[in-house]
Amino acid sequence: MKNAKTLLVLVSLNISAVLAAGSAWAADDYGGDRNALLAGVPEARHTLADAIGQVSQGDEVATVAKLEYEDGALHLAVYTSANGLGLDAEHNQFKEYNGDSMQGESRPDTEIFKDFEHIARAAAYHTLMSITRLSLLDMIGKAKAISGGRVLWVRPIVDAGRPVFDVGVERDHAFRSLRFDLVSGQPIE
Repeated sequence: MKNAKTLLVLVSLNISAVLAAGSAWAADDYGGDRNALLAGVPEARHTLADAIGQVSQGDEVATVAKLEYEDGALHLAVYTSANGLGLDAEHNQFKEYNGDSMQGESRPDTEIFKDFEHIARAAAYHTLMSITRLSLLDMIGKAKAISGGRVLWVRPIVDAGRPVFDVGVERDHAFRSLRFDLVSGQPIE
């Protein structure tokens, strides 16, 4: 009985984390200054695809990638599941690689998440990525083909009860958010 209650609590927490992940990003607002983000994007020397390729080594899998304007600079941030998607969230390690996208050579700082908020969010991304065969790079390619713009973020979220990839694109100095089915990769209107 005690194990069943513990399991129920863990399942409830994981579902809550998955649902909360989307709203946490909405509150983040990319450092609070979308205009600065848009202004800095043309000067960025590195793309999300560059950053994902740099940190996805061995079993480590990128689960979120984003450009953000923070502390007066344009940064590339990539969340990863360090031990791959085959290992459950409870036994995995979650990291963030964050670096200045304006530097010639990318040398991101690495943070291993230890606080509840980041671990919960990273576990939600991990869980969503574990149910798809698509990668963040796949979604960047699809979004670029559809929009012709530059991809600013890509993340798995739950939107109105449906698991999707949310991909932010900049084109002609404007934001556009595209949604794709998490499993099939098909665009959602």
